[in-house]
Amino acid sequence: MPLPQTRDAPQLRLQQRSLTARVAETLRHFAPLGFISFGGPGVHVVLLRRRFVDELKWVSSATFNDLLSLGNALPGPGSTQLAFSIALVRNGTVAGLLAFCLWSFPAAIGMTALAAGVRSLPESLPPSVLSTLSGVNAAAVGMIALAAYQLALSSITDGATQLVFLGTAALSLLHSASWVYPACVLSGGLLLLLWDYRGAVLSSSAAEQQPLLSAAHGSLEEQAEAAEEEEHLMTLPPKWGLALVAVFVASVLAVAVVRSRPMGVLAEVFTSMFTAGTIIFGGGPVVIPLLRGYMVSTSLVSSRDFLLGFALLQSFPGPNFAFSCFLGGLAISARLGSACLPLGSALAFVGIFYPGILLKLALLPAYKSWKSLRAVKSMLRGLAPAASGLVLAAVWQLFQVGNLHASPGGHTESGSLASHPFWPIVAAFAFVLVKDWRMPPWLVVALGAAAGALKWKVQQLA
Repeated sequence: MPLPQTRDAPQLRLQQRSLTARVAETLRHFAPLGFISFGGPGVHVVLLRRRFVDELKWVSSATFNDLLSLGNALPGPGSTQLAFSIALVRNGTVAGLLAFCLWSFPAAIGMTALAAGVRSLPESLPPSVLSTLSGVNAAAVGMIALAAYQLALSSITDGATQLVFLGTAALSLLHSASWVYPACVLSGGLLLLLWDYRGAVLSSSAAEQQPLLSAAHGSLEEQAEAAEEEEHLMTLPPKWGLALVAVFVASVLAVAVVRSRPMGVLAEVFTSMFTAGTIIFGGGPVVIPLLRGYMVSTSLVSSRDFLLGFALLQSFPGPNFAFSCFLGGLAISARLGSACLPLGSALAFVGIFYPGILLKLALLPAYKSWKSLRAVKSMLRGLAPAASGLVLAAVWQLFQVGNLHASPGGHTESGSLASHPFWPIVAAFAFVLVKDWRMPPWLVVALGAAAGALKWKVQQLA
């Protein structure tokens, strides 16, 4: 006699599929993404929502928003964590790890190859090349500004989240220490928790004990209730999650011990990337200025090579965190020889992605239990605008170093894009072309290069 059908039956059938079927489904839908995901995290989120919520319906809109907010609340690459977690809750841990590899490997391999090419370049580059690369940098800054704008639109829902967004941007620009990034994001979550529950703090009456959630927050609850049919999310058992949290804590302590002692270049590259992956909140745009501090200030990578890599990063698909492969390859090959360049890229890749992916894998089981709690929703409501504020701050930081020019001694140096009014206009064009004209980011990067070459040519004729 057949079992009676329930509203949860389709979800249960999904979980009962074989591992082979789940892996094959993940491979089919994620394999192209690593090659077409141009444009950075803001565009990645739109791409993932269109494919896995609107078209394939792997997760509900409410779950997608929760996974996105949870990714913003954790360190590491936001859009990569989102892609990883969508595959995981649909098809399990093995499928999630496969999706992560498919999403990130094309960019990692491309940046490793770019490192090999940059290593062979002479120290002095022609002014025409520097102007062309400055045009690429200006276009990249414009697209990161668009990412900050898009993230702000999705995370600012009322006056409180607006203040968190602007306050986080201001504080991260006032002080650039590494602890500022996680402190700003955590503070944003705590402030919104206090704001939403201000009635419970100010009054002890039973009626006022209920949190005074904003209208926007209420809309999130209504959205969740509209999708009341409980999704059976495939995550690790809670005890496995706790074990992975312990592994993460042990890893952080081990890296701290290694960094407190003299170490070789291999350990220095890995621990620098691990530290960056542990403290970065706000995703790809924020990691660029932080990696500049780690790699350029310690002379592991020259400022010129860093900016050359950044100029070309936006023409690659996939996560901005793959920039670590470029930096790690250059740093280690400079000390140990060209044959060690792939080793450096691999160490940097594992170091920067490991913390965020491990934490997401560990905390997803807890998310299943906590996602309906109002306190958790309030925290997530504050974490998202705080992370968006860090992206806004990153726009200014990158704007200050995007102009490449030759020093009197012939060496390549960096300066502000404000040094010539043409560069801010290029950045503005990039913003508009992607936002309103829906132009693909790789084409905008090419137009930025053409604009830089045109600027040099006009100056030569003047």
